Amino acid sequence: MAWNCFRETGKNCFRQLVRYGNVWSIQPSWIPVRGLRGSTKGNRRDTNTGPKYTQGKKVVVSQILVRQTGTRFLPGYGIGVGRDFTLYALHPGRLIFEKIRDKNGRKRTVVHVITEEDYMTMQQKRLQKIVDNAKTLGGILESIEKQQVSLEK
Repeated sequence: MAWNCFRETGKNCFRQLVRYGNVWSIQPSWIPVRGLRGSTKGNRRDTNTGPKYTQGKKVVVSQILVRQTGTRFLPGYGIGVGRDFTLYALHPGRLIFEKIRDKNGRKRTVVHVITEEDYMTMQQKRLQKIVDNAKTLGGILESIEKQQVSLEK
């Protein structure tokens, strides 16, 4: 009787049974008090992917550098690859991102971990190049001198 009442009038009848009647005669697992809900489509890993550190940062051994699906970032010197394509450091040093073109002509990024000494020499070479360009105004003075020499001849 209680089940027929619930089937006819829905949740309101069930609430009345809770207040006034014997609820224990009805099994609560049969009563759809909440509606049907969808389920997740699978365990996707798209929320926390991407590089975790910028170029020049100090890293330690086994520190996760890039989380990715597939090989968007390629492993370079001092980099290990996990089963889910996660890149991690194999030794301590500084993080370097290098832009290359692969054999198909696509632009790719290679991640390296280099030692502190190599990083400092790389920075010194970069600064020296900037100073040399500043002295010649980025090669403008050299081109003007060449034009003057060609006009004098």
